[in-house]
Amino acid sequence: YNSKKNFFKEYFLDEHNAYFNYLKKKLNKNEKILSIGSGRGALELKLYDLGFKKITLTDLEIPAGQKELNKIFKDVKYKKFNLFKDKTKKKYDVVICMNLLYAFNKNQIKSFFISCSKLLNKNGKLILSPGLAPIGLTNLFYNFIYLPLECFLFFLYFKIKGKEVTLFKFHHGFLFKKSEIIDIALINNFILFEKVFRNDFLSEFKRSLFLRKLIKKDFKKNTILKILGRFLPFANIHYFKLK
Repeated sequence: YNSKKNFFKEYFLDEHNAYFNYLKKKLNKNEKILSIGSGRGALELKLYDLGFKKITLTDLEIPAGQKELNKIFKDVKYKKFNLFKDKTKKKYDVVICMNLLYAFNKNQIKSFFISCSKLLNKNGKLILSPGLAPIGLTNLFYNFIYLPLECFLFFLYFKIKGKEVTLFKFHHGFLFKKSEIIDIALINNFILFEKVFRNDFLSEFKRSLFLRKLIKKDFKKNTILKILGRFLPFANIHYFKLK
């Protein structure tokens, strides 16, 4: 955290590029922006550094190192905020939420939209990306056949090598059809203002140990994966407006 350059080099990931390039075109520097689930805030701080000074970062906990960050990002606002429990009288022009909705079930997503509607000014905007590719044959094959098989083969390999390994299950979130989030939003007073922007066709493959190494090593194979990745877009940016 000793400089902006080092901070962004370490924490501004490939997946952030698609969001950053989209948001800087869609947001206005005079708008009051609230970020839900900011985490360390690499994306938001990149926007702040570009001149979006009215952005407020939030998460369930203030991230470690926030005092150090405030030394290099002057006057950045970071709040401890639970969207489902905490109330605030403040209103915002835009709410952004990237890589969070995949962790919510349908009822929680309904509550998410209701809570966001209370945070927004009239004609307010909500821009989000769920954090996983929508359901499709490629997605189902990748999540329920390829990744479990790869995991099990690595487990067997290390077992044969005589290394101590443990196989465990981890809940990675919920999958949704392309229209499901849009339909839930519509019921809760949000309309899709633009066609869903899909980008970042490699990040989903980085969940695979084997493909992650392949991506780093071989540009030509990256090209093939990018073509296949069009069926597995990690960035699925929904631009909603409050009815």
